[in-house]
Amino acid sequence: MMTITEMTRLLLERRRPAKTLNRDDVPSQQGLYVWYATDSGEVYYVGKAAGRGGLRRRIGRQHLNPKYLETRPERFRPGDEFQLSCGVEAGGRVCVDKSVFRRNLGRLFGLAPGDRTVQYIREKLAVAWLTADLLGDITKCELDLIRQLRPKLNAIGVSRAPRNQVVAADPDVAADGRPNSDFLV
Repeated sequence: MMTITEMTRLLLERRRPAKTLNRDDVPSQQGLYVWYATDSGEVYYVGKAAGRGGLRRRIGRQHLNPKYLETRPERFRPGDEFQLSCGVEAGGRVCVDKSVFRRNLGRLFGLAPGDRTVQYIREKLAVAWLTADLLGDITKCELDLIRQLRPKLNAIGVSRAPRNQVVAADPDVAADGRPNSDFLV
């Protein structure tokens, strides 16, 4: 298995501006990905793609798809007020970004869900990924990277925590740092 230092080095080497990505550029294997600010290199989000369709589905069909929206009121969370107030609708219903990454990005920068959030990602962010064949346990690697890189937008908020301590900084995260099961996307 790769060390955190090796993962971080490889991810930095593999950063690609989101505006240059095409669907086929992203592999369909499972793996980890990191979103960076293109201007400063600041880490915004660390995520895993462990389901069917892997990284291509998570990055291309969710994060970069402006139609990947949540319309079910029971899925709205505290902090969604701004996106709800934008009046963006999908299927005749008010919505928010469905992706946790996009939703948190919208909260931070006051972005309307859908087109505006994806436009921001394309203009301002870069992404890098590592496939599961290089990683071993994806979930452990994801948590290790979150602890090491302290991304700005992850639901597991480590930015104010001492190193190696995970704290709940979001109502959608349990006190032990694990995502609440009813909020998994």
